[in-house]
Amino acid sequence: MLIVGAFRSNEINEEHPLSELIREFRKEHSCGTCLLLPPLRRTETEKLVADMLDARLGDMAALCQYLYLKTGGNPFSLRQLLALIHDDGLLYFSRQKGCWQWDLEAIQDLPHGEDVLEMILRKIHRLPEETRELIKLASCYGNRFDLKTLAAFWGKLAGSTASVLMPSIHEGLVTKLAGESDEYPGINPSERNIVYEFVHDRVQQAVYSLVDEDEKKKMHVMIGTYLMENIPAGGIEENIMPIMDHFNRGLELIQDPEKRIRLAKYNLMAGRKARASAAYDSALQYLKCASMLVPDDVWEQYYSLSFDLYLEFAQAQYLCGETEAAEKLFDIVLGKAKTVLERADVYGLKMILYAGIGKLTESVHTGIQALRNLGLEIPVHPTTLDFLRELFLYKWHMRKRKIEELYYLPEMEDPGQKKISELLARLCYVTMSSFPELYSFIIIKTGNFALRHGNSEATHVGYLGYGITSGIIFGNYRMGERYANVCIRLMEKYDRSSSKCIIYFVVGSLIFHWTRHAGYGLDYLNKAVTTGIEAGNLVIVGYAHCILLENQYIMGAPLEKLNDEIREKYEVIKKIKHHNLMVNAAIYDSVVSALTGRKTDSLADGVEKLGKTELLHLAQKDKSALATFYCCRMQMYFMMGDHRSALSMSEKVRPLVGAIIGFLVYAEYFFYDSLTITAAYKDLPKSEQRRYMKVLKGNMRKLKKWAQSCKENFEHKYLLICAQTVAV
Repeated sequence: MLIVGAFRSNEINEEHPLSELIREFRKEHSCGTCLLLPPLRRTETEKLVADMLDARLGDMAALCQYLYLKTGGNPFSLRQLLALIHDDGLLYFSRQKGCWQWDLEAIQDLPHGEDVLEMILRKIHRLPEETRELIKLASCYGNRFDLKTLAAFWGKLAGSTASVLMPSIHEGLVTKLAGESDEYPGINPSERNIVYEFVHDRVQQAVYSLVDEDEKKKMHVMIGTYLMENIPAGGIEENIMPIMDHFNRGLELIQDPEKRIRLAKYNLMAGRKARASAAYDSALQYLKCASMLVPDDVWEQYYSLSFDLYLEFAQAQYLCGETEAAEKLFDIVLGKAKTVLERADVYGLKMILYAGIGKLTESVHTGIQALRNLGLEIPVHPTTLDFLRELFLYKWHMRKRKIEELYYLPEMEDPGQKKISELLARLCYVTMSSFPELYSFIIIKTGNFALRHGNSEATHVGYLGYGITSGIIFGNYRMGERYANVCIRLMEKYDRSSSKCIIYFVVGSLIFHWTRHAGYGLDYLNKAVTTGIEAGNLVIVGYAHCILLENQYIMGAPLEKLNDEIREKYEVIKKIKHHNLMVNAAIYDSVVSALTGRKTDSLADGVEKLGKTELLHLAQKDKSALATFYCCRMQMYFMMGDHRSALSMSEKVRPLVGAIIGFLVYAEYFFYDSLTITAAYKDLPKSEQRRYMKVLKGNMRKLKKWAQSCKENFEHKYLLICAQTVAV
């Protein structure tokens, strides 16, 4: 079976569902082909016109040259220009000679500034006035319209409307699509519902440009009103976005205060729906319109609407990169909030705002302040005693429970406790990269809170903390996977994108590679990106992209593929402005560039560029990024044979290792650390040999445990180090 699809690339961005579908198809199938259709070349234009007019190329070279210069090889423009000169009698079929003839001088005398839009306008102006007014109304509705709806706008019967529309079809401006008239020919013409379409969006734009601005507003409000009044029962949310698109073009015409408030609520609904589908720019526009509709004293008259609207508005500003405006709006909402829980909602969103733009310290302090307001104290710098206390509580709570029983815990009902569990979950992932001690404390604390108070949409993030602790602290990676599976079941039960993205990210980046092939985790990281976009959680989206790039590099993906991945990450960075992703992409860009010789003549030159001050400065703001930076430099020095420099880089990673613990790069560090030690060992002084032998033995114990847990990822590395130690 052959499937052919067509789309305009300028209308599809990376977040569009079609883009995601194409990416998934390419991963699973190698037979797919994407053809870019550029404008016709000059020779192609000549062949097309010659074939159309059944003439020899030599006889029409001058005509073809003119047509190509005027249209640039655009097929639609070419068709419109040929139709124009034919309608003007400058291209005609000669019955006497039995061939097509043309008046080249007259054609060349056509106004030089006449482009496709002007050609279309000439056709429109030739239409009867009534037809012209009707298609103006249709252009306000959209590129496609059905007969019954257009007749309702026009205020006439369907049959009369179809008759008035007919000249636009004859002129090639509108085309009839399949409708009831084709499927059921016996239907009375007045009862048929035919679907029509402008032949090209340029035609719709040309017709729309003829509508006076004031008239446009009236038409759009009329269309919006009709659609709202005739919406199917229960279908308002499904249709709210196109309806509000019409109302929002004429908001100043709506003066009734009650109607303005009602439309503000509908715009809020549309904004939320647009955000859920990752259409952040559209969401921002709907919410801007909503804010224009409410009165100055909206906080006094409509408090609940105000709180929801401005909180959503601030979030949309953040998602669109308007961080300063978003922070100001968050502060306004904080000042107006009446309850602790409402303030906690604001703090929760501010945490994500700060984390996304690299203000991790502010993000953490915001989260801790919100939890303090709800009665839960979290130490900024937890002590060993704090950590051991939570670890003891974890063991105590689970002493008589099977892991799978966590799924059946009672539901958390107290709103305050639900909000605490939500804030704890957010604090888990904003502390992950730069606050390893606090992160280790929080992930267990979150699980303990869930066991004490019950399950909610966010508590299963805490069970992932148990899974991470079981593997990394106690070395029981199989138990960690069992916790992960319980979390996935709970996630599917609650079906919330806000929780899904966190769960998918954690299991894909911290859990599954200890028991399964690393490629298994990539699927979950891709799901984290998709659900993170749906939830508007750009922090998780950025982190997931980081680990996708990093793990593919560690897994040995071809360097050309990594080049493509890095280019893709740079495009993502432009949209979400994620600090950690920006640093990681820059690091791996430098590494791949050094390995491929893309920008340098030798590996040594590439390694020197990797150590440049600007990259180090970027990485220093984030401990996990800094650890990754030094890991990559260690690897590069090892490949060059500069083992002393590689050891120096390894020593820089050692105090930062807590920031990458649990990730695949954590195991990669111990692997290359061991390779470097075995390679440099004979050249080290005796005192350093003794110290590094202890380090090597510790590394070997880790690698052996990992090899036993997951042969696919670690056994070959462990065996290689075993072989290297023979020489030592």
